[in-house]
Parts: sequence; C-alpha cells; structure tokens
Amino acid sequence: MPLPTDQATIINNIRQSGKWLLEFYEELSDQSTRQLLPGCSFSATDLLTYQIGWRNLLFGWDISETKGLQPLMPAPGYRWNQLGKLAQSFYNQYANLPIKELCKEFSKTLHNIVTWINNQTPETLFHPDQRRWAGNKWPLVKWIQVNTIIPYQSGRRTLCKANIEYHPNLKRFSDY
Repeated sequence: MPLPTDQATIINNIRQSGKWLLEFYEELSDQSTRQLLPGCSFSATDLLTYQIGWRNLLFGWDISETKGLQPLMPAPGYRWNQLGKLAQSFYNQYANLPIKELCKEFSKTLHNIVTWINNQTPETLFHPDQRRWAGNKWPLVKWIQVNTIIPYQSGRRTLCKANIEYHPNLKRFSDY
C-alpha cells in the first residue's frame, strides 16, 4: 500500500477504513463478539481492543517525546518480542466493556488520531527523522498507516471472512 502524500488523504483513509471496521460491529451482539472467531485465536472484541490499544500507544509515544521524555516502546514493561503479551494486556484492559462502549472508544481514538494529524506540519508527517521514536527510516505517516489504516482493513477482512457463514447478510470487505 503506497503511503499517502498529504494530510487530507491519510485522514480520509483512516476515516473510511475505521468506518468499515465499525460497520462490522453493528451487525453483532455483545455475546457473539466475545466468542473466538472460527480459525482464529482471538474474538471480535479482542480485535477491536487491540486496535484501541495500539492507537493509544502511538499517542503515548508522541506525547512522551513532546514532553522531552524517552518513549518506552512498544509499551512500559514490554519488549518488541513480547507483542503477544502486550495484546493480551489490551484484551484484559477492556474485557468488561460492552461492545457498544468499545465502539465508542474506538470512535474516540479515530477522532483523536485525525485531530493529531491535523495538528502536525506536512514536514513532520511526511519526512523521516522528525520524531526520535519514529527513527530516521520511516516518516510519521508510515507509522500512522501501519498502526491505523492497514490493521483496520486487515481486521475487517479477518472478521468478515471468519463470520460470513454466521452472518450471511454481512457485507464483505470487497463489497465496498
């Protein structure tokens, strides 16, 4: 997937892919979202909490750096080779929230990322080496895409593929 080259494009891509993912949850009951997806080691609820958790990490890295602190990546107490444990921490953090509340939380993270992008200069977004936590290889837009658009689209595909037999009226990702 090519990188967006302007703020309007990345914002539109985030909004659209986030909308597609949220539409999936409109079709499901809270109970059905807690069951493991066929052929997967996670539930629909887990997938949504994972998305929320990673968006919050992305914000946390940037907030830490703008305060002059060194961000702890990927998260305090976790190393890059412990992403499974980190994902489990997201699942546990949101385990008791009903799906409607999780969808509101996801929508809030969508709004926050759009606001954050709008507050960045084009140089900050599209040129490498603008944030220490982002390194000198990837511009922020790459980190944003990898932590929003791509997982939203992948999540939607996973959910549709796993649940189409249980929800025959559900639109397939390719229907959009």
